[in-house]
Amino acid sequence: MPKIPPDEKEMPLISVSRQAMPKGYNSTFKGHRHESYELFYVIHGRVNAFINNKTYLVSDGCMVILGSHIPHAHIYPHDMEVERICISFDREFTRKIAGCAVDIDILEAFHSTINVISCPVNLRKFIEDTADKLLTEIENENQGAISIAAALLMHLLVIVNRNFKDLELKQQVLNTLASSRVTETIEYIRSNYNNDISLDSISRKFNISRYYIIRIFKKHTGFTPIEYVNNVRVLKAIELLMGAERKTVSDIGELAGFNSITHFGRVFKKITGVSPQKYRAAKKTPAFLQRT
Repeated sequence: MPKIPPDEKEMPLISVSRQAMPKGYNSTFKGHRHESYELFYVIHGRVNAFINNKTYLVSDGCMVILGSHIPHAHIYPHDMEVERICISFDREFTRKIAGCAVDIDILEAFHSTINVISCPVNLRKFIEDTADKLLTEIENENQGAISIAAALLMHLLVIVNRNFKDLELKQQVLNTLASSRVTETIEYIRSNYNNDISLDSISRKFNISRYYIIRIFKKHTGFTPIEYVNNVRVLKAIELLMGAERKTVSDIGELAGFNSITHFGRVFKKITGVSPQKYRAAKKTPAFLQRT
């Protein structure tokens, strides 16, 4: 059974899984975000993919392209089998690989606002074949496996980005009465993250019960409303921590909407795996980032 990804510090340089979820499979990935990049490809079936602030219908031959720190969840249906491939890869490691590509930006797709694409038949076969080769190398752990996996990953990213601008965009956003209410809530949260937001304030804003908003928000996004608020705030905090203006951690917590430095530190560490101070230090010290 699929599991929630572990903390970033435990993530391998490249992680690959190919799994079939049977009809009736009763699971929703918990909403999460991670620093690594990710390609999520549906071989057959359909998945509702919540990405950042929208929910998309992702079906046969569609690929979800996720950059770093994007809140997301993959929500499986109950009425059909879904087979999918998930490839995630360490951001800093991939940037080193990208430095070897002198005539193409292999990370362009990850910096785009497009998150879902529909792949032509020839690209679909290539994705599946490459994922199988990656799985073989990673599972066998032979000498040079990481080097071969890195070469396979670079080949995959070159092909995806070479075709990215020409691929059919698959931006089919789900629209129902319930999902529209979720969209309104998301817009409210993203516009007011630095103010005091609670379930009570959301309930009053939209004149709906706390229990109803929790239920439909979790169903469509994989997050509770407060989990989503915290993710939006942490994303803002990361932006400020990495900014050229060296604000104090206390000031950053306040600007991101946290009511105390203690609360800021606790939530930040829960989501990222490290404290705000350690996160900033890690991004300024290349040696700290290297894996062993």
